[in-house]
Amino acid sequence: AALAREIGVLAEEARARRLGREQLTGGTLTVNNYGALGSPLSTPIIPPGQAANVGIGRIQERAVVRDGEIVARPVLGLSCSGDHRSLDGADLAAYVNDVCAAIENPVLLLSELA
Repeated sequence: AALAREIGVLAEEARARRLGREQLTGGTLTVNNYGALGSPLSTPIIPPGQAANVGIGRIQERAVVRDGEIVARPVLGLSCSGDHRSLDGADLAAYVNDVCAAIENPVLLLSELA
């Protein structure tokens, strides 16, 4: 919830073109939306000084198996790169799994607001 509020403040400042240098530095994780450029999947590059970069691709309709049947479903490409000097691959994988779970079931995010 605190992160969502901070993102709202930063987004408002960015739209008004009032972001200061201190608001653009010191991050540990970058999130890229290369789906907005039409790419379904890409390899995110970790900016210097950060620990990880999550890339979100374009949603595409794909054939998937549900209950033994092949059906069309929207699929979102998600990729993540991490700097092993600062974090363990297992922790990064757990983080990506949590992000996927939240995307698949957004109600999980409400538990943090309670």
